[in-house]
Amino acid sequence: MDEKIMKATREWKHEHKDENVRAWLMSEE
Repeated sequence: MDEKIMKATREWKHEHKDENVRAWLMSEE
């Protein structure tokens, strides 16, 4: 993952549950 995505993911985590974050990350892979 590049820095932009990692930064966006950190910001996104603040607004979403960790479960949703994990599901999103898995779908991106």
